[in-house]
Amino acid sequence: MSCVSTAAVDGRPLPDVRPRLTLGLLSVQHALIHAQSALLPLVFVEVVREFGVGVGAVGLLLGVANLLSGAIQLGYGPLSRVVSRPRILGTAGVVFGIGTSLLAAATSWPMFSGATIVGRLGASPQHTVGHALLSEQYPPTRRASAISTHIAVGNLGTVAVPLVGGWVIATAGWQPAVLLIGLPAIVVALAILASVLDRLLLGVRPYWGKELAPIHATAVRARPARLYRSMLPALRGRGAGLRLEDGYASANVQSLSVKLEGPFVVDGQCYEANGGELSLGVAGPIKFVNP
Repeated sequence: MSCVSTAAVDGRPLPDVRPRLTLGLLSVQHALIHAQSALLPLVFVEVVREFGVGVGAVGLLLGVANLLSGAIQLGYGPLSRVVSRPRILGTAGVVFGIGTSLLAAATSWPMFSGATIVGRLGASPQHTVGHALLSEQYPPTRRASAISTHIAVGNLGTVAVPLVGGWVIATAGWQPAVLLIGLPAIVVALAILASVLDRLLLGVRPYWGKELAPIHATAVRARPARLYRSMLPALRGRGAGLRLEDGYASANVQSLSVKLEGPFVVDGQCYEANGGELSLGVAGPIKFVNP
């Protein structure tokens, strides 16, 4: 395992926040969203004939979908103050992938319309929240380059669909074509939740100390007793019945010291250790000035 610093202050490296991983995943997600937008006009040609609707119905659907997608973007600013940006993008990406995939299962125009709107809503935070997250993770000297890359890769999806999408629809049908976008979109969104997220995934809370202290610490001995039976309670923070003599301990502490012999991870960030002792502590509250 190796760790790479991505920024520095006064010559001292800052912890790795994996901005390249963030940029890569967001760019792929962006490309899939553009691909879906470029594919829909080709799909409409088939759907209009299959479901017996007119151009007016298609125009109404697109108008409603775009109106709702634009309106919901007004709430992402306040939402990002209480929900992390990776969580917003990952969750919305899952919604986008599910909505796009459900297009293939539509058996009527109302079902198709509903899935289209769900997909558009899931795509809505990509520009606003995505660019804010990149600005947060990249220093000012590299910020414009990162955002430009995100936009450029997204446009690849627009370019690729006219070259490939029509051929897929002609040879396999429009349903497989939308699945080729929807299913990968779900995978990418889950990858964002699992790797970029700055909080533990799926509500995992692997600590159950009752002390009034700022650092949550849990230790599990190698080959502990009843591991499989104890795993779920420990991950859900319900380990009060787990015993120290069986190899489980959790407490809230003011400081913590650990002897290390190799690389280690703290709060999702990777560090190199050359032996010795790692000490963790709390520096104290940070005061912010609000405008």
